[in-house]
Amino acid sequence: MTAAASGAPDAEPSKAKRIANLVSIARKLGVRESRDIVDDGFTHMLSRLRVHSQAARKGSSHFVEARAYREFQAAQNTHGQLYASGNFEAHPQAVLHAASLLKQARVELGLEDFPIRILGGDVSHSIGHIAIGLGTRVKLRAVGLEETPRPIVIASQVPNKHYLEYFRPHFPISYVSTWVASDLRNRLWPLFASIDWVDTARGPLMLYEASTLADAGWEELTDRPLLELTKEDRDRGADFLSSIGLSAEDWFVTLHIRDNPRSGQGYGRNADADSYLLGVQEIVRRGGKVIRLAPPGAKALPEMDGLVDLAAMGPRPDWVDVFLLGACAFLIGTTSGPHMVASTFGRPVLLTNVTGLALAPIPSRTLVLPKLVRRVASGGVSTLSELLDLGAAHVDGFLTGVLAEPQDPYAWVDNSPEELLVATIEMLDGAYDQAPSQMQAEFQQILRQHGNLRPAPVSESFLARHR
Repeated sequence: MTAAASGAPDAEPSKAKRIANLVSIARKLGVRESRDIVDDGFTHMLSRLRVHSQAARKGSSHFVEARAYREFQAAQNTHGQLYASGNFEAHPQAVLHAASLLKQARVELGLEDFPIRILGGDVSHSIGHIAIGLGTRVKLRAVGLEETPRPIVIASQVPNKHYLEYFRPHFPISYVSTWVASDLRNRLWPLFASIDWVDTARGPLMLYEASTLADAGWEELTDRPLLELTKEDRDRGADFLSSIGLSAEDWFVTLHIRDNPRSGQGYGRNADADSYLLGVQEIVRRGGKVIRLAPPGAKALPEMDGLVDLAAMGPRPDWVDVFLLGACAFLIGTTSGPHMVASTFGRPVLLTNVTGLALAPIPSRTLVLPKLVRRVASGGVSTLSELLDLGAAHVDGFLTGVLAEPQDPYAWVDNSPEELLVATIEMLDGAYDQAPSQMQAEFQQILRQHGNLRPAPVSESFLARHR
């Protein structure tokens, strides 16, 4: 039950292949005639799909569709604003309200039994969304809780097409232009699935609930990871490691630290890559190597033995990142997409500078090092219990929704180099797979009371100091 793909090329699929993909989709929708696909086919294809879906709408008026669309979009905007403001008490109800409106729209428009759902840019625009959005659905299918009808993926502006191709055995995938993707969503909006919730056999569930349910069911079913690197990726990955100075006997840890200045000051998911250097030195001291994943041109780390910083190199093909996330001894990461990718390949993860501790879907074989918060003016740093009681553990971005006096608001506290070093040592010693101590078990129970359905272990030293 693994999803080994055929190692598709990273280049944009050929025109002929894209047309073939759309023909396949059209046939699933009942469009049978080859003349429906003319020239490059996209505009004509969309017209045919629109006609086919409209025929299923049982004569419903444009007024009904316009009203349903306005109501659904208003609900989408509401839950988006609640998420951005950190209001995670009202956010889940708002998401499920949007889900109910979308279902109601499908019923009113005669599309409830339409034989297809579409996963679009909500999923394909982010490598983390690909991992959790598609991975969760594959696992739900395996344990008999899949949504019906099964979705197809229509992708544009994909950050890593090679990773998306690993899911082709499970989903029809078609790459289209940004214009086509937008036109499809405008024309067929009731058929699009959302990244925020998953329609399951138990009804719509918030994504983190569905992911937790899927992970638990998958692990009861098998001890194999969701995905496995293809032979092609393993072979050329070995060549890549050789080209950067690693031998066949070397083991390596992949490092990915989210540090996106465009997010704005105070955004919780960012961290300082320099603070990880003590942990890097410990890995090297134990005989390992560290390969840092970062976009070309990102701030480079200081040169040091055993560290390969890809930020200092030029552009690289998509498969390199997939290989480094799928073949590492473990990943040191932050609250960003690559840690989810590594988990789909069964790799252990040291998840650092974690925000959203009470709600983040954290896979198995993960050790967590959370961020705390502090008062900006007075400097007082919270404990983990206070983090939960304040509601800050439900926030993964800005702290604007956490109540505080205007003159003394809260700010995130990044993990210190020393905390990162100790957590790295714990990770090297296998803490992610060990039975929980009494202190750990008690804190996991507190996390469950605050909404974390499947808590991962927290760094034991950090928990002892800050619980």
